Amino acid sequence: MKKKHILVVDDVRLNLRCAEDVLKDQYRLTMASSGKQALEILEKEVPDLILLDIIMPDMDGYEVFGKIRQMPGLTNVPIIFLTADTGVESEVMGFQMGAMDYIHKPFNPDVMRCRVKRVIESEDMKRLLEMMAKKDVLTGLWNRSYLQKVVNFTGEQGGKGVLVLFDMDNFKSVNDNFGHLIGDAVLSRFAEGLLYKMKVNDVACRLGGDEFAVFFNDSCTKNEFDVFMREWMQELWDAVKVVKGEETGISVSAGIAGMPTDGTDFVTLYNKADKALYNAKNNGKNTYRFYQEKENFDFEISKQVDIEQIQERITDKKGYKGAFQLEYAGFTQICHFIQRSVERSKQKVQMVLFSVRAREGMEQNPENTGKLLRLLEDTIINSLRKADVANRYNNSQYVILLLDANLSDGGKVAERVINKCQSEFMENGYEIVYDIETLKKATAE
Repeated sequence: MKKKHILVVDDVRLNLRCAEDVLKDQYRLTMASSGKQALEILEKEVPDLILLDIIMPDMDGYEVFGKIRQMPGLTNVPIIFLTADTGVESEVMGFQMGAMDYIHKPFNPDVMRCRVKRVIESEDMKRLLEMMAKKDVLTGLWNRSYLQKVVNFTGEQGGKGVLVLFDMDNFKSVNDNFGHLIGDAVLSRFAEGLLYKMKVNDVACRLGGDEFAVFFNDSCTKNEFDVFMREWMQELWDAVKVVKGEETGISVSAGIAGMPTDGTDFVTLYNKADKALYNAKNNGKNTYRFYQEKENFDFEISKQVDIEQIQERITDKKGYKGAFQLEYAGFTQICHFIQRSVERSKQKVQMVLFSVRAREGMEQNPENTGKLLRLLEDTIINSLRKADVANRYNNSQYVILLLDANLSDGGKVAERVINKCQSEFMENGYEIVYDIETLKKATAE
């Protein structure tokens, strides 16, 4: 397994040697003796973790931290501060800036290894959770929000592509006649048929139910795509006409819209492809239609992309700050995943439920409740670590998961969040209360 890469920045050579002795067996290390040298290294390579000394001549660790966060591709690289200062103020300042942890000098080898390992594992879990939140559970295809992001980004960059919407004709009868297990098998087989034609920079998505979409992130002529679709539609029908020995009676309809001819953003392309799909469904089904047949439906096949371009296309350059916020379905999926991981990782995970309510004797107003819940939401997202997970549970409650935290730590976090917005709540006759509980490991069924 490829070793994780750590950049260690310290102006004292003895400290660099000590860090190297402690970490060299488990990680690939790059050493920098100044903030300037570290920034030069980061222009060429992005590490998995940065260990950054605070007290350095010319440019201290805080200044280096700020410059790193402004560099492309380095917004979310985790940073641990190294310091000989035992004061609370420097730690508070570092955490407010977004540091993941502190390691005090002189280094204790066991403590250093433990803290480095914990941050790297936390980042790995965060990336996995992000990926899970973008995927459909049954088929493994991307979800609608991810597809929308890719299509919009391609349009903003002046790219070309084709959006194809698919709908399985008579799918409801499969569930009615054979049950949902066969229905799920049909959906999975159809997804496999979509992926069979995908290249690395294409995106296949399950929109919901038996509706799917594919975005081909390159270009071709209309005639070429017409030939491609005829062959592909036959293959998709072959994939689902008999599943687990049952004749499904399913056929496939599709609607097609092209970028930039028919639009340069997801909503426009989707609406036009949907109209084309409607046309196909109303002309006998088991067919496909282009949106507005016209000769200038022009896509030239050709453009090859390299892996760096693909990385740029699928990476959110804006990054995000604070807790990882999800819709309820993704939040539930991640809860289940974390539950299964709790026993193996030995980490404690705290679930905190915040409730917004009118104070005794005051009247609950839906408009005020919504406004204050949004204030609470903003406070939570900007107060927590990037590894934490958040979800608006309903119209008056918000729930968060605090990874690698004990019950006492969780209580302190909850109190900190409440203190930040309590005054505005009190002015409006409201209060915030919270419940906290350690997330239990998953139970065997």
